[in-house]
Amino acid sequence: MIQNRATTLGIDYSSRDYESFRADMIRYLQSVLPTYTDTSQNDAGIVIIEALARSLDVISYYVDREANEALLSTAKQRKNALLWCNMFGYIPKSTSPSQVYQVFVLQNIQPTDFLIPKGTVISTPATQLSQPVYFTTMENLVIPANKKGNEKGVDGKYLYKVLCKQGQQISNEVLGTSNGKKNQTFNLSYYPVDISSMKLEVKYDANSAWVAWEQVKNFIDSNYASNHYLPYALDNDVVQVKFGDGNLGAIPPQYANGIRCSYMYGGGVVGNVRANTITSLVSNLPQISDTFNPEEPIIKGTEKESLDEIKVNAPAYQLTRWGALTLSDFDSVIKETFNTVLYTKTVRNPLDFDSLKIYLMMKDGHIITETEKQEMLKELSVRKLAGMKNIELFPMEQNAVSIQASVVIDDNHVRSIVQKAIEEFTNQYFAVGKFSIGESVSVTQFEKAVYDNIDGVYSFRVITPNTLVIKPTDSQVVTFNSITLNITGGKE
Repeated sequence: MIQNRATTLGIDYSSRDYESFRADMIRYLQSVLPTYTDTSQNDAGIVIIEALARSLDVISYYVDREANEALLSTAKQRKNALLWCNMFGYIPKSTSPSQVYQVFVLQNIQPTDFLIPKGTVISTPATQLSQPVYFTTMENLVIPANKKGNEKGVDGKYLYKVLCKQGQQISNEVLGTSNGKKNQTFNLSYYPVDISSMKLEVKYDANSAWVAWEQVKNFIDSNYASNHYLPYALDNDVVQVKFGDGNLGAIPPQYANGIRCSYMYGGGVVGNVRANTITSLVSNLPQISDTFNPEEPIIKGTEKESLDEIKVNAPAYQLTRWGALTLSDFDSVIKETFNTVLYTKTVRNPLDFDSLKIYLMMKDGHIITETEKQEMLKELSVRKLAGMKNIELFPMEQNAVSIQASVVIDDNHVRSIVQKAIEEFTNQYFAVGKFSIGESVSVTQFEKAVYDNIDGVYSFRVITPNTLVIKPTDSQVVTFNSITLNITGGKE
């Protein structure tokens, strides 16, 4: 066992930078040689001391960095945070693709049904400032005989449209050959990968068919015969596929180029395009004269889980992986599993103590789909403890605040400019997502924020709402409705 040694008398162990090291060495030098009084930068001894202080400063910096990277809460490098995730058994969420409906228009009406096949690729146009964003149809689209494809129903919506997902399909990419060893890993060639789209197959010998293996989040429930694989994104966004050790998960048989994978790559907020911007047909369909997306994506794309989010979600997963106990545990389960969720608030049903209501705020204006809702309920049903009855999901409600305030403007500032600045600042201050569900807002802090951030404001006082704290209900988020300013001072 290593014992902590005693400190050395006369050494200041709090010195960690260039100036402190330099001062310490000069003091020590003068204590040993009292006649050494020339501490100018031209002195040879001081030059040596300064060179040493610089080196010690560099060493101190790297020591601090190593100490920070040893803990998840202070880590700055994503690769080190991922090591902690691996220890926790937590897989950070990778980028997810947007999904949008696309319309295809025929050049000429056809006497028979016309098929737009699944896998058709379209894109936004390339410009000098941006690369095209690619989308792929997720199912077949049939344009009926004697129709062009751009017909609308009585509700004004297009009758013939197909769901597309951002990204491009890679089919049967050969990952390599198994060497028969434990815990083998293989990298996919393209990224970012939509991990949910991955289909991995293994070939056992020359006479066997390709066998589909099952994707899992960990090997805890796997045994020696389980055909399981674990995909996860590295710090450079490359997706790596890991196989078991022969006890927890099977080892692929040794057959040349016997591991292949099909998947889609693409994703992120770059796919959150505006309506009528996906207008280029990449696949060869000469019968098509026009294609476009009549609406914005119905499911928004998201970026990979950030380092700050990992620091919250990874430890939370460790607490909830075997079951959600507290109300905050249910919040953690949703946030660690679904990248489209910004805030959650779980409360007990006042009519049934063993039932829960969970209110959701989605990222970037995303509207939760029924499929996502069912996936959330399925995940919650696995994690909830015995005895818990019902779990219901609801979108958050907005508590839109109308503000009336009195403002005194400095006479050297233009009244209209200051007024516009206050209105814009207030809109940003109460923007959706700035406050979580059920979070109270201090009126006094808002007044101070306006005073501190807007030039020319001599005084700012909120008249209504006539309260020091805006308190929403458990299902509400404080947002902005309007602001009315009673202004004095300033110049025209």
